Amino acid sequence: MSTDERCELSYEAIPRMSREEAVVLIESGADGAAEAVYSIALYDDSDSFAAQLCIAALESPFPLVRFAATGALGEMALHAGRHLDFDEAKSSLLKTASAHPELSGRVGDSLDDLEMAKQQRTKKRMK
Repeated sequence: MSTDERCELSYEAIPRMSREEAVVLIESGADGAAEAVYSIALYDDSDSFAAQLCIAALESPFPLVRFAATGALGEMALHAGRHLDFDEAKSSLLKTASAHPELSGRVGDSLDDLEMAKQQRTKKRMK
């Protein structure tokens, strides 16, 4: 990179995909698999299906799918307000960090997101 180039982050919206299209991409690890994980996590009609798909994707043979699933669990709990079993998600993420140490930082971020989401929901119930 030359000194004249600017480094900028840009936001790209996650495209909505049909469940069928997303599952095919995730299972094949094809281009777009990471976006498919996030599409299910953020937009699928079933919170339960989305959570279970992300948890299963943590064991994908494809590193990019595992990476996406790790982040998607935190995103779906904290930012999308989706319902999931926090204990199951936490346990699955910890197993992922153990099996794939390269994801430890990302797992930590998702665990932080899960904890913040759990605290927010507890506060709402107390009101």
